[in-house]
Amino acid sequence: MPGNLTQANLANMKQLAPIYTTIEVDPSPRSFKAHFGVSALTSALVWQDIQQDAKKRGKELQHKPWHLLWALHFIKAYPLIEVGCSFCKTSPHTYRRHTQELIKALGKMDRVSNHRHHEN
Repeated sequence: MPGNLTQANLANMKQLAPIYTTIEVDPSPRSFKAHFGVSALTSALVWQDIQQDAKKRGKELQHKPWHLLWALHFIKAYPLIEVGCSFCKTSPHTYRRHTQELIKALGKMDRVSNHRHHEN
């Protein structure tokens, strides 16, 4: 576990909790990583970075924490749109918009690759 586990990181992990109401995933660490490719802590750290980047640019963030998980699941599984929509329980338009925008945001981040070094 990384040494930078702060109250903010814990709060961000709690923000990711609504995913379990929209996506039926076993909340165990192993299952989480199997579905999203990273740990819940790494997801929280990435979400925190996305929020900070939006603040720096003076833009209002149009995404919710579970949209990041949709994008991570898309990157991990690369499902057909219909399969991804079914997994995330959303429409194709909403799924496409959030996954594409967040994947672009992830691509612009310098630190994403560094999170993997803290994985167990």
